[in-house]
Amino acid sequence: MGISHLEAQLTTVTDASQRIDLLNSLGWQLRYHNPERAIALTREAQTLAIQGEFAEAPYHKGIIQSLRNLSHLHYRTGNYVEAIHTALRALNLTEKHPPTEDKFTILDIISNIYFELGDYDTGLEHALRGLELAREQQLPQWEAAFLGDVGYVYLQLEEPEKALSHLLNAATFEGYAESKFYADDLESISQAYRLLGNYDAALDYGTRSLSLYQSLGIKQDEMSALVTLGKVYHAQGAYEKALTHFEAALYLSQDAKDTPLLIHILNWKADIYYKLDRLVESLTIVHGALNMALNHGLKPEQMHSYQLLSNIYKQQRNYQAALTYYEKYYETQQAMATEQTNKRLNVLEVVHEVERTRQEASLYQLRNEALQQEIAERKTVEAALRQVNMTLETRTKTLEAINWITQTAAASLDLKTMLADVTREITTLLDVTSTAIGMLVDDDTALEIVAEYTTPNDANLSAVGIKCALR
Repeated sequence: MGISHLEAQLTTVTDASQRIDLLNSLGWQLRYHNPERAIALTREAQTLAIQGEFAEAPYHKGIIQSLRNLSHLHYRTGNYVEAIHTALRALNLTEKHPPTEDKFTILDIISNIYFELGDYDTGLEHALRGLELAREQQLPQWEAAFLGDVGYVYLQLEEPEKALSHLLNAATFEGYAESKFYADDLESISQAYRLLGNYDAALDYGTRSLSLYQSLGIKQDEMSALVTLGKVYHAQGAYEKALTHFEAALYLSQDAKDTPLLIHILNWKADIYYKLDRLVESLTIVHGALNMALNHGLKPEQMHSYQLLSNIYKQQRNYQAALTYYEKYYETQQAMATEQTNKRLNVLEVVHEVERTRQEASLYQLRNEALQQEIAERKTVEAALRQVNMTLETRTKTLEAINWITQTAAASLDLKTMLADVTREITTLLDVTSTAIGMLVDDDTALEIVAEYTTPNDANLSAVGIKCALR
């Protein structure tokens, strides 16, 4: 999505999350062309991602992309401590989710930061991790990008053969040929061939790299490709062609705002004048480069300038000046080594702090999860106990009902038994009485008496007794 299209969408969008995504996307697109505005847009996105409707639940995608943008912008300006801090924070946030484009970008940024600090082992570790993830996810473009990173490491270690094996492999991936990663690899391949003395191949790949950077509109990298080609011509001894490329790079530097690269170009231009025995012009250029390097504290370029000055004064037979600048070169080299060590220590402190924060956050999350689990378990137990109590109450009532029915049935059975016994006794008594009466009166009268008192009760029994007595 182009910059103008993103700008147009940003003026009409109303949804909060969509606005954050557009701000981050536009900031990312502007990172090479307008880094100041890219930072402002990214900061706005970062703020929106934790405010308003996201105050309680931050918009993680927005935060991750904001940190990605800022880490890259800090990296491009040489602020490696802040760059690694933001990049590692972003990486930690991505660990909770499946790999995305943002995660691969962040891994690439981290590896390149470590490369710039000279910590190739740690940088390579992140590049290889990215390479493994890209292969697992079957993402050839990112596989190629991380192969290029590995090749770059070997190039910095001055092992051009190993560098080429990775860089040329990366350049074969389809769908990769129009990307900045591909342009970077082409430039690295050119540098590797230059170190191997294969200048024709170096010029071929360098020219292709320059053409792709121009089509992408990345001025800073276009400058870099021009310098790479200039160095190839310089190695060939074609100083005029080299000078042409360095001059073209200097012209672009007016817009690129890359002071370290500008000083680097000036030193190389001064070196060409030195090679052409144009010593006065060389001295003028290199002193200007040295003053800029001192003002910006750029020790690598200070060293280059001191070395050139020592050589120029030696060529002029001014041995005292040559020795003075050689000593400055040596002192700066020692100071740069100390500075590099301090930078690495600062980065290590940042890494340690980020890791400690991550572990504390993980511990807090684990404790929170354990607490939530304990609460859930307690609720489950309480619900189970309530169910058990209800079951027990039901069973108790059922048992009480059964007991009542049993007692009632037992009482009924006892009454029936008693009545049966009484009936048998009365029947027996009547039989005996009937027999006795029969003996006293005639049969008809006896039968009438018996019939009258067939139903046994206490009153009837008493009446029978009276009648018998009267007779």
